[in-house]
Amino acid sequence: FSRWSPAYLPDLTPVPAQAPRYLPAKFGEGVLIEYSGQWAGVNQFPPGIADAQASPENFKGLGDVGLTPAQGTQGRPAMLVDAAEVGAGFTTQPVSVPLTNRATFSLYVKGEPETVLTLEALKEGLDKPAGSAQVTLTGDWQRAWVPFPLAEPPVPGHTVGEASPPLTFKVTIGQPGKLLVQALMLEIGAGYGGRGGVSTWMPAKTGRAGEIVALPPPNAAAATLALWANLQGNMGTRSLLAVGYGNGWYPELRLDLKNQKTLSVQLGSALPGEKQPRGGAVTLPEPLATDTWHHFAVTWEGPTLIVYLDGQPVITVPNAPEREKLGGLDVGGVSGWPSFRADAVLDEFAAWDRALTAEQITQLVNRDRPLSEGLDYRLTVADQEPVGVFARDPWEREWHLRVANRHAEALSGARITYGLDGVFDETVSLPEVPAGRAAEVAIPWQPYLIRPGNYTMKVAVQSGDQRREISRDVEVVPARMPLENVQVINWGGIDRHFYDAGVTAGGLAGGPTGPAFHEVEECVRNGMYVQYRLHMVGEATDDADRFLDAGGNLQQADQASPGPRADAEAKAEVFTARAERLPDLRYLIENSEHQWIWAPDFRPATIAQVKERFGLDLTRWQGPKITKNDHVAHPYGRLIHGVGNYPPPENGIVPLKDPFYAYSRWWQSGEAGNEVFLNDMIARKVRAQAPWVQCIWEPALRRPAVRVFKDQDILEEWYYYPSPLSGIWTGEALAAATRGTRQRYTGMPQFLFKPGMAAPYGGMPTPHMWRETVWHCMSRPIVAMTYWNLWSALVNKSDAYHPKGMQTQEDLDELLGAKPSWDQAKEKITATSESSSVFLWIPELKEEITRLHHEDLAPLGALLPRWENRPRQLAVYRSFAGQMFNNIRWPGGGPLNSLVGNLGLPFDVIYDQDFEDNPRLLETYKVVVCPENPVITEPAAQQLKAFLARGGKVLADDYWKVDLPGVQQFKWTGVEEDAAALAKREQELLTQGVKPDSPAFMEAMEQASSEFLASSGPTAQATAAILAVLAPEASTTSRHVYFNTLRAGEANYVVAVNDLRVPGRHYGHFGRVLEDGVAQTVEVRLDPALGRVAYALPQTAQLPLAEKEGRLTATLDLPPAGGQVLVLLPERIGKLNVTAGAARPAKGTRQRLSAELLGQSGKPVPGVIPLRVTITGPEGEACDYSRYAATV
Repeated sequence: FSRWSPAYLPDLTPVPAQAPRYLPAKFGEGVLIEYSGQWAGVNQFPPGIADAQASPENFKGLGDVGLTPAQGTQGRPAMLVDAAEVGAGFTTQPVSVPLTNRATFSLYVKGEPETVLTLEALKEGLDKPAGSAQVTLTGDWQRAWVPFPLAEPPVPGHTVGEASPPLTFKVTIGQPGKLLVQALMLEIGAGYGGRGGVSTWMPAKTGRAGEIVALPPPNAAAATLALWANLQGNMGTRSLLAVGYGNGWYPELRLDLKNQKTLSVQLGSALPGEKQPRGGAVTLPEPLATDTWHHFAVTWEGPTLIVYLDGQPVITVPNAPEREKLGGLDVGGVSGWPSFRADAVLDEFAAWDRALTAEQITQLVNRDRPLSEGLDYRLTVADQEPVGVFARDPWEREWHLRVANRHAEALSGARITYGLDGVFDETVSLPEVPAGRAAEVAIPWQPYLIRPGNYTMKVAVQSGDQRREISRDVEVVPARMPLENVQVINWGGIDRHFYDAGVTAGGLAGGPTGPAFHEVEECVRNGMYVQYRLHMVGEATDDADRFLDAGGNLQQADQASPGPRADAEAKAEVFTARAERLPDLRYLIENSEHQWIWAPDFRPATIAQVKERFGLDLTRWQGPKITKNDHVAHPYGRLIHGVGNYPPPENGIVPLKDPFYAYSRWWQSGEAGNEVFLNDMIARKVRAQAPWVQCIWEPALRRPAVRVFKDQDILEEWYYYPSPLSGIWTGEALAAATRGTRQRYTGMPQFLFKPGMAAPYGGMPTPHMWRETVWHCMSRPIVAMTYWNLWSALVNKSDAYHPKGMQTQEDLDELLGAKPSWDQAKEKITATSESSSVFLWIPELKEEITRLHHEDLAPLGALLPRWENRPRQLAVYRSFAGQMFNNIRWPGGGPLNSLVGNLGLPFDVIYDQDFEDNPRLLETYKVVVCPENPVITEPAAQQLKAFLARGGKVLADDYWKVDLPGVQQFKWTGVEEDAAALAKREQELLTQGVKPDSPAFMEAMEQASSEFLASSGPTAQATAAILAVLAPEASTTSRHVYFNTLRAGEANYVVAVNDLRVPGRHYGHFGRVLEDGVAQTVEVRLDPALGRVAYALPQTAQLPLAEKEGRLTATLDLPPAGGQVLVLLPERIGKLNVTAGAARPAKGTRQRLSAELLGQSGKPVPGVIPLRVTITGPEGEACDYSRYAATV
């Protein structure tokens, strides 16, 4: 059972989150399952009205009446209505709600028996009540309600429009007397369920989370599902049962009831060549009565599926699709759609692995006692192992059981026997289980000792004369890519074609309940680990827990506030409890793109806290003309210093305790209750219970130059690459964001050129552009390559991003003509900054993706996570202080960034924090470049001053205003023009209706910023100034070659990437990008200190080296848009020694292979040298333990 919020019973008894709500049922107690959603199940009243607080701000008396505070049921506040005349009563103060077709007003009331109340819903501008109802009181607490139509004209049934006209609700009494009123509620009928009546009460502005009961998959070949349901309320559509993979709208089976009259079964989505899903429906003679028990059953065997209602067959489907396996079973709705639930009390759900006959269904309906009666369940065993598919990875696994002892005495001396039929049998003792308690048991086993195939796990618990047995089909599949190697992580998708393309971790997504077990099985079956995108935030219970921007607008929930924090921690504990039993779950992306930092918080408590802690008065950024966040903050949540009349220091040097700077650092950090606070909390909890899971945050660079995440394992940032060199800048920025932490980073190029990047329309990157940018990623110490939309590159089909599919170059030539101009193409398409009516799909890209992953990346996979950058001579100082005072809405680095990027040499990005953390930060550098920094911090100024004194070179641009003698400042003329162009682009996006806080707006502005990096100015002089003092460890006189130097242990490495490209057939005629790589043969000059013997990797082929002017030279043949890796060693490689364990190991035992690589002197070769390990069986077949490895 799952429900992420508290809820209430009909008698207002509170029920905590994740606890079922039990009500009287067919036999004993049943579970109430109600709908919810973004709008559904939310009490739209403010607190004063919802809690019946008797005051003029909430209620207005009608006639001769008194309204006073009182005490209601369940200890809740109430209002005493003392009416002295007929027709007296009260109205609520006006409220507006999101506009939907229907709404319902309700309240709890107690008064003299037979008293008649009239409830009316009044809508401003309507001369008669929108709805009315009369209720006769019973003398006890009861609920009264009135449903009414709201939207005129109607809006689509599941959506909401703008705010409704003001609504008031009138309650009048038919005779003088006293009433007690409490727990008022106003709910709207949004959502696919289309509720037209009342649901259980919720507090003001609070929503009820969706409820569901999730069970293991039923048998695919033959099964019966049956349950009793007491329908509640008036629902347009309710779903009673669902079976299927994932949370989609079309599970493999969905049993629905529409308007209480049409019962239907839908069997998945439409099959190829068919327009509609298979299934059937029946319209009943009369609607099913609510508050009445009805029995529903579904049976299937082979292609025949039958639906029974109250014992009678009402739907027969003779052609149900054939399926080998079914997904999980949801009782009470479709798990991914909280507004599409049963809205019923459910009881006596039962499942059989066979199709019951019609006679047996009738017997089931006619039973007068529960199914459990007569069963001996003093000792029970529940199979708790979440999955049944296991890879032969070399890990110990555990099979999880729950053994319950319902005896009056302790259970002792019991034994558990388990094993795979015909493979192994083990027996372990069960620890004593106290009376009335259950024990969680984990029994060890080793799938890696078992050949791939299908087996049956059998488990028996024996205690005296009692024996309980369970069995489970299991599947053992080949081992996967070693986890210590670089991985290829898919953002979404687990199908086999991803594995074939080189993906090693498939992508799933969902909420705190974690991945669906059947999807984990499918991912493992397809040869991949599991990556899970978790969306999980702490929800606010009232407005005090929400951030407030400078204009007084409510923002997201403060994750550090007690309510949201407790909610998030509870959800995290549920997730980690699930994750600790899923060792196949290896990567967790938390709350992708969900950020809080963009709108600084202006709640009174925060203003007071900031004043006390930092000495900064935030009210300087408030005023009558400030109505929204954009008036006071630049992107990434940077307060505009000029709005608050906070000038930079005259000398351009900012103390760390400067109030504006110190506050800004705090706001970006996790202390402020933002995404850093939330996601680092999740990571800590996951690490405590499932330490094998690598926690990932993305987009890690969509923030200023300040290092904030500390507890993640991996940071990543997706990027676009009209210039493939974007891979270098992204990698170095991630290196800065992770420096000094436990965190690593990935490469994450998109498979997407947005309209305007390479063509007037959107399209795929060309194979060579993608290959080059991946090689730039590979030239850094990455732990993985991650892809967002890999699915689009592999398969040309319609999806949410390409609703009309994608077009090949031949399709576009036919539509637009061969090589049209930009304007000619634009005339024949429609396009915005995000999408276009056509999209270029390049089939050759799929081939290159598969080739590169298998032939370039995988062979180097054991090396890339283990090497590290060698000390650099060039640093780019991105100052957070500079970004707070430079008045650049979208910092991009300007022409200095462009200049550094074109050098082709390694460089570091450094932050303010690096100067604070390392007093010897600049020791290895010869040049520090300071782009867009009008100010810098005090620690940075001190180190730069000493750096200049010992001969270091510091370069700055037009923005530099720091009093630091010796800095070379170069003035580019394009600063104002660039700023104007960026502002124009920003206005274009806003005109198109792109919201300024949306990911689309952020990405578009970041791209626009990068396009304006190259400005006219003294680029040649600045370049010469840098090169005059650098002594590169690897260089070439050829153009368009980019180097990085790295080390692992005592070995050094050089990576050269070929950036020589020319226009091509897809985008060349538009003149925006160079898409086709050109092979180069270049002479590379190397520092002899790196090593005097060179080998090309992964082939380990020796390269001849010659000496020339004190340097070693090598000739490299660089492939088009590709790269080459060299390892530099002190001597030539001699031989490889491989040793195994026992000469004739016993069957079913684990053996260790060891390899040692020796130089010609007999000493071990230093560093990390890639190996290909191939293990063959007796018949010559390759074993799944064959892999890419390395000597370390």
